[in-house]
Amino acid sequence: MPIVYDKLLTLKIPDVEHTYTDKDTILYALGVGLGYDPLNADELAFVYEKNLKPLPTFATTLAFPGFWIRDLDTGIDWVRLVNGEQGVTLHRPLDSHGTVIGRTRII
Repeated sequence: MPIVYDKLLTLKIPDVEHTYTDKDTILYALGVGLGYDPLNADELAFVYEKNLKPLPTFATTLAFPGFWIRDLDTGIDWVRLVNGEQGVTLHRPLDSHGTVIGRTRII
């Protein structure tokens, strides 16, 4: 089946609401390698509860819409799919916990 580009550009992918905790924020930071060196004070803000702040890239994992391309009749061969580009707009710094809404669109 060929890819129908006009259909992809108008495709409505449902918004996703995601609630995350301080624990999620810390686990993400640990997962990308922060906190490996216990003597690195610069990394403490991302892995210790006191004055905790999330990495900006944490936003790319929050409110992820799932593998929607596989489920829809898009004409895309999802087995050969490569994520060519991804962007995030932060309107303010992320809190260490809270609820966010993810909006996915094809441009």
